[in-house]
Amino acid sequence: MQTRPVPSSSPPARSAFEANNESAQSSINWSAVIAGAVVSAALALILLVLCVGLKLATVSPWVTNASGVKLGAATIIAVILIQLIASSIGGSLAGRLRTKWVQVHDDEVYFRDTAHGFIVWALATVVSAAFLSSAASSALGAATGNAALALGASTTSAQVAGVPASPNAMAAATPTLTPEMIEKARSAGAQTALWTFVALLVGAFSASFAATIGGRQRDGLSPPPRAL
Repeated sequence: MQTRPVPSSSPPARSAFEANNESAQSSINWSAVIAGAVVSAALALILLVLCVGLKLATVSPWVTNASGVKLGAATIIAVILIQLIASSIGGSLAGRLRTKWVQVHDDEVYFRDTAHGFIVWALATVVSAAFLSSAASSALGAATGNAALALGASTTSAQVAGVPASPNAMAAATPTLTPEMIEKARSAGAQTALWTFVALLVGAFSASFAATIGGRQRDGLSPPPRAL
């Protein structure tokens, strides 16, 4: 009488190739990410300087005429375009410079390229924010020092001329801020923060999408022809 084999409940043993099917390469190519972030930050700085030179990146809460509205729209468009161009180029560069992953599913490759672009945007944003904060602090300190020197010079000139520097005269020389001016400044600051948030979202999406395009181009490149 022939006996049938009893099915085993334990999973079948995997071969050594299946057990070690994980790619030895890292999921993140940091050299490509850093290169893309540096390029993105540099392009953003160059474009920002260009927009400032063209008077497209200035915000004035004291202007209420039609030209002020047009200037605000131009500033919004300029900030969004800066993020779009710089982030797209940085993300695409990171996708093209990364190494090719072998034995990895296409969906996983797409996710990794998207992550590369997002990390490029995040690193470039942090570097740019640190640089701009340092530059703004230096400019504010220089402006405060110049204002103090100018006030001291005017007081000294008045004393030399024989006119005592009264506190009322010094207060009159200092510009006063009305509640309406403060409210306009607060509103301009809120609008600037809102549109900066929108521009950063555009930059994050652009970098992630451009990295996927660059990654597909990198994987689809044909080998160069051999010389005969």
